[in-house]
Amino acid sequence: MVDDQVMDQTVKVKEWKLKKVKSGEAHVSKKVLEEEEIRVRELVERVEKDLASYPMHYFNAKWQGGQFRQMKNGVTKGSVVMVLDFAENYRCEMQDEVHSAHWSYTQCTVHPTVCYYICNTCEQEHPITHSVVAISDDLKHDCFAVESFPDRTYKLLSDNGVEMKRCIQWTDGCGSQYKSKNPFYLLQESGHKEKFEIQRHFFGSRHGKGPADGESAVLKSAASRSVKVRRVVIQNAQQMFEYAEQNLTMGNRLADGSCSSFRRSFLLVKSSDINRRSLPVKTALKGTMKIHSIVSKDGTGLAYRSLSCSCEHCHEANTDVRCTNEAYVTAWQYHSFPAPLETASEDEDVTMEHDDVSVSVNPTPDHVPQPKQQAVPPAQTTTDEQQDNTTSHETTIDENNSLLLLSDSMMEELQDDSLMDCTTSSAQFQEGQYLEVFLYGKNGRQAFRGIVQEVLKG
Repeated sequence: MVDDQVMDQTVKVKEWKLKKVKSGEAHVSKKVLEEEEIRVRELVERVEKDLASYPMHYFNAKWQGGQFRQMKNGVTKGSVVMVLDFAENYRCEMQDEVHSAHWSYTQCTVHPTVCYYICNTCEQEHPITHSVVAISDDLKHDCFAVESFPDRTYKLLSDNGVEMKRCIQWTDGCGSQYKSKNPFYLLQESGHKEKFEIQRHFFGSRHGKGPADGESAVLKSAASRSVKVRRVVIQNAQQMFEYAEQNLTMGNRLADGSCSSFRRSFLLVKSSDINRRSLPVKTALKGTMKIHSIVSKDGTGLAYRSLSCSCEHCHEANTDVRCTNEAYVTAWQYHSFPAPLETASEDEDVTMEHDDVSVSVNPTPDHVPQPKQQAVPPAQTTTDEQQDNTTSHETTIDENNSLLLLSDSMMEELQDDSLMDCTTSSAQFQEGQYLEVFLYGKNGRQAFRGIVQEVLKG
């Protein structure tokens, strides 16, 4: 028992705290190191409070690290285990640059993906480690970049003959990149697009260092050494990619013709290749911070839980069978994000369905005369502030709180009495009729225009 006299003494302590600091004209949150004088009693209370959450933090980190090693070492044919992570941007410098160039430099994004799979060309079917490093001039480390990099990796592996029925991704818990509502929505969408199962697992908080960090170090250190000895000039992402592909690529075969168990490839992903768009996600998935395992089930929804598991049932994401480690791992929970209504390309039909009416609309060809009294602009999305002549609607028909409305193109502007709700039986459509379709939601209005090709009843 500590004497009260000791507990009442004051001591100087330093602690990292989240503070609002001024940056220009704005205030931003930043971790700062503060020193203060407090009593020993208060110091003990703070330490006890911090230690209360440490056992769970430590357990999660150790458990997730162990599950990763088991999944990596036990990878089966048809499965690919990936470790994804952003590296710090590479700063493009030159050894003999002029003084002014020092203050005006470019950067390029480096995103390694280390893949583990079974060799598809050898009879022994031994495990392969394949490093795929994406280099990009896009400096926005967001969920859309994360969507693009694995997509290109899938194609590279497929071109090399790698069979992929299941993709098991391991990442850190960065919210803007891998672990929040928008990355989760894109994960669900990718499961539908890729036609194979995608699992995403998260390392314990502050324990995300892994093989991807080693691969980024190999690339950046090699490039820096070559620049300093004047072997190469790297001024942008394109030149960085060319240097890496020529000097650091490691193929499928060794010099003696035998199969290589370690391979390295590089991808150039331009900013224009990344599809950034508005997503129909309004609220975060409840308990996101505690999720360490999430699975895209056929692109129709997500299954998630607190911890990862590599038992025979969970390895295949069989959510209908009890987990062997159910004493530690919580039961699966399910969530499905709403699917957006997409605009079709110029040579595709747009089909809009409802319980009562299904209308197939073909984009208007150039030779079809436009209706009088109204010029039809290209399909576009407008914000709520831009819709001065648009009526607001509160009725909902799905999780996205939107109402699908049809109006005759002869109307110069939308009025309450000119709208036809597609849920009513009074809406009549004819083949060859020109229609405008408007989707109203919280993010604004989206318009689709075209000619009715076929009317389906039912």
